[in-house]
Amino acid sequence: FLCADGGLLILAVGTDRQFAQLCEVLDLDGIPSDPRFTTNADRVRNRMALAALLAPAIAKARRDDLLEELLQAGVPAGAVRDLAEVMESPAARAMTLESTIDGQQTRRIRGNAFRIGPL
Repeated sequence: FLCADGGLLILAVGTDRQFAQLCEVLDLDGIPSDPRFTTNADRVRNRMALAALLAPAIAKARRDDLLEELLQAGVPAGAVRDLAEVMESPAARAMTLESTIDGQQTRRIRGNAFRIGPL
């Protein structure tokens, strides 16, 4: 789902309780009682109609703010990150090796923590 700041959000709602919490966070009160969305099987069957109702509400919020609110409410959700965000993440930084190369100038370079092929 596209958020107000251009960020993308993915939902993994599988239970009725999670769905009710999602609707509460998004201020979509009538949706959990809609017969098209009563059970998870109903929601899967009517996925496109449900997405059409959720998308405008999600589009009003900044991704990280909404993600924090959803997670605090027990709604499984995640940020879809672009490559720059992935490379700046703590996990990616922890996998970066720094090497010193001597030459006319000594430089410190960063590379991946893994190598492909013979060493």
